[in-house]
Amino acid sequence: MGGQLLQNITISGSYRKFSEEIGQALEAFRDLGVNVLSPRSATILSSIDGFVSLKGDLVQRINDLSEGNIANAIKLIENSHLQAIQQSDALWIVIPQGYCGIATAFEIGWALAHNVPVFYDARYLNEVKEPMIRAYANPTNGIDDLVYNFDSMPQVDPVVSRYFMRSILLSRTTDSSRFNANVAVGPVIVDYSGKRYKSGQKRDILLVRTHKWNGRFSIVGGRLKKGEGLTSAFSRVVTEQTSLAGLLGADVCVFDEISDSGFYERGTSRIFVDKTVRVRHRRIRLDERAQEYLWIPPDAALEIDLEPNARRTIEIYNQSLN
Repeated sequence: MGGQLLQNITISGSYRKFSEEIGQALEAFRDLGVNVLSPRSATILSSIDGFVSLKGDLVQRINDLSEGNIANAIKLIENSHLQAIQQSDALWIVIPQGYCGIATAFEIGWALAHNVPVFYDARYLNEVKEPMIRAYANPTNGIDDLVYNFDSMPQVDPVVSRYFMRSILLSRTTDSSRFNANVAVGPVIVDYSGKRYKSGQKRDILLVRTHKWNGRFSIVGGRLKKGEGLTSAFSRVVTEQTSLAGLLGADVCVFDEISDSGFYERGTSRIFVDKTVRVRHRRIRLDERAQEYLWIPPDAALEIDLEPNARRTIEIYNQSLN
């Protein structure tokens, strides 16, 4: 971020469950000179069907409204909060015991889609179960750490930003299954060994044939585990499934599992996060999940029988090389 200061922030969390903690966070940021764009206060003035209005909201007493105006008032309050997120340098989420409700998950997605990084207190790291937080939010050693070290904090990956803008935010869904998705990492393992490549020739990538995909070839992959970051997950998956060690490289793509792939399970949601991994040798030792492997140029890989999700990844990877 090159010396960027944290000037404006928005705070999200369950006001109904954690109003005291949100109030403490609000005061902590203000004491450090940070402008809290939303909420203006953590004081609850009214509530209806689990939605609360706060002191400082555009509509402060929604339970005094006629039934026909309640929906519009709720939308007005929420849209104001979303606009504040867009205008902020960061989003701070208050998640005691790792709790993250649907509204907070949606607001995290909104922040990521607008290139606003998301942070939370690292003391809750081991309690967080929400895959979106595990994959895309950043734990810090408290509010002081975030404010004083903001210039060195990670930014939002543009691939992640495009994904949330397209797949989650435009849908404006309130279906919790959209936010309780499994995150699967897919390393595109690229050969950077001593093999000679001609000028303009694309480096080989690794494919594996597995029973999981009905004997089709795919890239290696695995689910993000509880408490695991993306970098660690990529390293673990590569080593466990191939015995290789590699250097994590560029983003390839992020997408929802293809629903008509023949392998999709209805009622589930899986997000694929795919990046390149550079390896220095081609000697593979497969674990029990794969029966065969193949080093192949990425354009040639599209000529063989690939499972559909891997095909999408390799098509995008191929395009990035052209």
